Amino acid sequence: MSRNDSAVDAVFAVQRSAIQRTHEAVVAGVEFQRDVSREFGTDLELARDLNEFEGDLVTSGADAVFGNLAEATGDTQGLAEAFESVRDSIVELEENETEVIADAIDSLENGLQDGSDSVEDALADLLDGLDDTTERLLETNEELNEEAADALEDLRDNVEELQEQAEDAADDLADEDVA
Repeated sequence: MSRNDSAVDAVFAVQRSAIQRTHEAVVAGVEFQRDVSREFGTDLELARDLNEFEGDLVTSGADAVFGNLAEATGDTQGLAEAFESVRDSIVELEENETEVIADAIDSLENGLQDGSDSVEDALADLLDGLDDTTERLLETNEELNEEAADALEDLRDNVEELQEQAEDAADDLADEDVA
């Protein structure tokens, strides 16, 4: 693995770690909420805030990393477009996850206000949905990591090919000057 791949892999590892830590924070927040609701009633603002924070964190990370990579590659062999596509995929997935969790929180709150579900069952359902969504997000992150590594490998191959062509052209010019 080259140095560039290691850097890209590290970025994705940081994103996965942020996703996992945020998941843990949301789970802890929901569990805390469950404990509080047992004592004082239900208010799911903490879960909403953590969901929005996680969404902002992942989106800003994708913007920073893949926006910079796209800028750095310019229009080289479509790599800028590939990096933008990876960024867009991450942002879209994160927006979907944030929306699904927000809808689940709203449904939970409405159900609790209507008295149709117990707090325990509703929070357990929320956590199950969160687990599923987090798993999908992590799987997609790993797939995008592979795509980005492949795009960088293609870039390296193209650069090597251009270098070889430049060297060949320089050799041809040198041979012409000698002759």
